[in-house]
Amino acid sequence: MELLGTRSNEETLSLIKHAKALILPSRWYEGMPMTILEAFSIKTPVITSNLGAMKSMIRHRENGLLIDPDSKIELLDALSAIATDTVFAEEMANVAYVDYQNLYSPEANYQQLMGIYEKVIS
Repeated sequence: MELLGTRSNEETLSLIKHAKALILPSRWYEGMPMTILEAFSIKTPVITSNLGAMKSMIRHRENGLLIDPDSKIELLDALSAIATDTVFAEEMANVAYVDYQNLYSPEANYQQLMGIYEKVIS
């Protein structure tokens, strides 16, 4: 393992894009982890905790993998699944990208916001 220190947003996204997976094993109930959205947007599979917003963003084995944040075995199994089955990892990454486009992209958010405004006005 190598700690890289502070990196620019562009460098960080490049590192995530070239990684086999983004791993976010948080023990906290994160609100809306931007790192997951960023990974989705560049087709990088996500391994994250089955807590809070992370659990609501990830559909296990469809657009990412959910693990118990305290389980080393589940983390190793998730890493092994991605490392040994590149087709599976690529399929998850593609589904995550579609989810990003449909739910989290600027265009999708604009449409959601306009829908809210329309409901309020009517």
